[in-house]
Amino acid sequence: MLYTHLSGTVVTDSGYIKSFPSRYYSLRWLGKNLPRFLAIHEDYRALPYLTELAGLEWAFIDAFDAKDSDLCCIDDAAIIPADSWPNLRLRLHPSVYLITCSWNCLSIWQSMKIESELIQPQALDTDVNYLIWRQGLNTSYRSLKPDEAEALTAVKNGADFGGLCTTLTHWMETEETALRAATLFKTWLGDGLVSHLISECKK
Repeated sequence: MLYTHLSGTVVTDSGYIKSFPSRYYSLRWLGKNLPRFLAIHEDYRALPYLTELAGLEWAFIDAFDAKDSDLCCIDDAAIIPADSWPNLRLRLHPSVYLITCSWNCLSIWQSMKIESELIQPQALDTDVNYLIWRQGLNTSYRSLKPDEAEALTAVKNGADFGGLCTTLTHWMETEETALRAATLFKTWLGDGLVSHLISECKK
């Protein structure tokens, strides 16, 4: 949607194709570098919401097109031995993306999607973190509390359950982290975010 709205100026007038020539037969990938182009081009870098909006849209596109993978459920976690939990790792579904917005880009994107009156860009008082992922043939999204956003980032970077608890100490008392981590695990499994559970029982 954003690519379509900007194509007249960005692609033809501002040299996007010259800067990022297509390397694929499919047009699906033509606008992949649009967020980067908007961030560095002198005509657009003074409008940071455009970079953010392009990144948001491409996250939705990539989430929808992500490869399929098996999903784990709560029952899969229930059979993991208790002594394996500190080293338990989650492998997230390939469609999982985390986006941070400093502008009201989600509202703008929604208005573009339903072709309503375009909402004017506005800087947010505080950044908002969004989770984007695919459920079946539908792309879903929701906002994240700061601790969940940091926790998901840690998981994407390979943190195990023990490391996740350490991450959560940034937001709560140490004795509260195990329960919060377990609650997040349950939520992520229920939402269909988890492809694999990797458990190791260290002697």
